[in-house]
Amino acid sequence: MPQAEDLFEAMMLKSNNQYEEHKVHFYANLFANACFDEALSADIVSWFMLVLDKLTFSHIETLNEFVLLGSSSKWMWGYLNAIADKSHVVAAQLEELKGMRLLSSDYWGDTPIEATLIAVQFIQAIGFSNPFDSQYYHVIRSNNGATYI
Repeated sequence: MPQAEDLFEAMMLKSNNQYEEHKVHFYANLFANACFDEALSADIVSWFMLVLDKLTFSHIETLNEFVLLGSSSKWMWGYLNAIADKSHVVAAQLEELKGMRLLSSDYWGDTPIEATLIAVQFIQAIGFSNPFDSQYYHVIRSNNGATYI
């Protein structure tokens, strides 16, 4: 298990190499929460750092939409083509997030798209917040479960 100093150094290196400056705040939140939240083991924090490094701000914003919707999400995996018609980027992000087990799996197309428990923990650990007005127009939030958007 990495020591606090090693974890801090790793987060500083990741933050320094970050081209999306809004994500630097998330690294800081993750470090602060790791110091006080016993549920955030070293393995989980290390994986969350990898996730933060891999995902763009836009990916995280899309994931956050499903965390906010929770079980009230009316989106189904079968609606992916309708989502792609509105935003190919969001549709691709959903597939990537599903591949990382941050979104529910797709079994027959009628499976709800929902954030997994680890996704909820991730969003909470990084203290996600969106400083942009675009959050109110996100395709997921503004069209919850619409078959034709």
